[in-house]
Amino acid sequence: IVIFLAVLGRYPFRELFYTDLGLVSSETTAKHFPNIPFLFFRWVPVADPWLKYYFLAIMLSTVSLIVGFKTRMSSILVFLGLISLSNRNFFIDNAGDDLMRINCFFLMFCPAGAAYSVDCWLKGETKLVSPWGQRLLQLQLAYLYLDTVYLKLPGEAWQNGTALYYALNYLELRRFDFKYLFYYLWQIKIATYSIMIAETAMFSLVWFRKFRYWVLGAAFLLHFGINLSMQF
Repeated sequence: IVIFLAVLGRYPFRELFYTDLGLVSSETTAKHFPNIPFLFFRWVPVADPWLKYYFLAIMLSTVSLIVGFKTRMSSILVFLGLISLSNRNFFIDNAGDDLMRINCFFLMFCPAGAAYSVDCWLKGETKLVSPWGQRLLQLQLAYLYLDTVYLKLPGEAWQNGTALYYALNYLELRRFDFKYLFYYLWQIKIATYSIMIAETAMFSLVWFRKFRYWVLGAAFLLHFGINLSMQF
């Protein structure tokens, strides 16, 4: 669903992002990333209407993956679609896009249609399978938080508790103003250190059943707050 919304969000801006009349020409892409295999960005059509059809095909494959119809083939098509868009214009991607592609790569090899899928319904049976693919996704997410904390710890603003002040006052990215919730220095420090605690728990305490739902709840509130306060 996240992938579908991400591709849908870029659909209205496809000519700006992925054609030679937009921000980045094919020549610029080839110059900055000469080692990208030829096909992985030449697959992306250079203009409408074929570019529009290309986006619609990726979104259709994503819907097929969501409901679990031809799950294996759908996961492969979604992965190839995402990586081709990224290779065509890498400059507009962020870490979230990287995570989507990594998860899609894992998903291609997973028995994702074994249960709760159209494939399962058509076959009339549900298979019990080893959740190794799910474990890979969990480990990848845990590593993401581990890396996040590792990169933040040396930062002076994170050490003295003022980092959130700068994030909330980045006017170009501000969505809603929470001035009165984070007005005083003590409020800023509590919020900053709470973020560090929540992210630390997401790669450590989340593995223990006793703490799992509390940790996941804290992580949800953290990212929900980011979504309300900042736009990307």
